[in-house]
Amino acid sequence: MALHLVGETIDRARAHAAAQTGDLVALVRGVYVDAADDIDAMVMAHAVRIAAYLYPRAYLSGASALLLAPTADGRLFLSGRRNQRTRI
Repeated sequence: MALHLVGETIDRARAHAAAQTGDLVALVRGVYVDAADDIDAMVMAHAVRIAAYLYPRAYLSGASALLLAPTADGRLFLSGRRNQRTRI
C-alpha cells in the first residue's frame, strides 16, 4: 500500500511512466497510488496527507480537527483560503 506524491515521494517522469504502464493510478494531478491497492482504503488512510499536499495552507477544522482524520462517512473538513472546491 503506497501513496505517491509527485515532488515528495516520486518524480514527475517516473509517475507518468508508471501510470502509462498501469503500475500506478492517478487520483488527481500529482497524487498516485499503486494499481493493486484498494484505492478507497488508500484515500481514507491518507486523506490528511493528500489534503496537505493539495492545499498546503489549509488546516483541519470541525470534526476533522477533533479526530485528526476524516469522519466515518469519509468527509474531511478543511479551512483556509482556496480558489476552488475539489472533491477527492
